[in-house]
Amino acid sequence: MTVAAECEQTQKNGIVWVLWPGKKQNMKIPDAEERECCDRSYKSMPLRLSAFHFCWPNTPFFQLIRSFFVLVMGSKIRVRANFHVGGRQELAYKLMGFGIPTQILPTTESGAIKTKNHAQWLKTRQLLEQHAFNNPTTQPATLVGAIECPALNDVLYERTKPCNFH
Repeated sequence: MTVAAECEQTQKNGIVWVLWPGKKQNMKIPDAEERECCDRSYKSMPLRLSAFHFCWPNTPFFQLIRSFFVLVMGSKIRVRANFHVGGRQELAYKLMGFGIPTQILPTTESGAIKTKNHAQWLKTRQLLEQHAFNNPTTQPATLVGAIECPALNDVLYERTKPCNFH
């Protein structure tokens, strides 16, 4: 959240949260302490949330959870929440309808977590922060003209698929 808060464009446009199904089988309704922690986290966030996308399997348990969420959400969050139910492929198509490329989600078709992109991002952040620590008078983004996250006006040249999703 702190890194996203540093980006001026993200501050203007806000962020989108996507809750995607994982492999965890023993799901439970959060207790009061967990709900309070989530509420405090949301209220203390330095960013504007543009939308929430809750992607769940179409089971009675998740229908109950959805009803529970709608009941306890404040009106400011509820208008930004989108609930999607179905299989992984159906959920992917629903997200693509909102302009969210599902190829960048950090899970595989089997539900395993992909770590390669996250590790690469972490390495880039460490370089930027090390540069900022060694040169406190310059901005971290001036590190060899690096673009950490492409903006709307950035032009990318690459012949691979990930480039097309920016």
